[in-house]
Amino acid sequence: MTDAPLLTEFRDGVAFLTLNRPDDLNALAAPVTHALAEAMDRIEAERARVVVITGAGTAFCAGGDLKEFKAYLETGDFAAFEAMIR
Repeated sequence: MTDAPLLTEFRDGVAFLTLNRPDDLNALAAPVTHALAEAMDRIEAERARVVVITGAGTAFCAGGDLKEFKAYLETGDFAAFEAMIR
């Protein structure tokens, strides 16, 4: 499996998106959210009619990556934090 935070596949009008951070229970971190935003553009371009979102490993998604949030809060880099969630 690749190190990409999000795996995408298109088949017969269906977009399959797989969150690919199994060691972190697919927690949403900046690379994942950015990849999801990019995938939305591709889904539109591919004219997918259905989107299936799954998670690699044993969990679908643990929610936000609290380790990443904590790092932003500890550094006080709120501009980076805002960029991450956009």
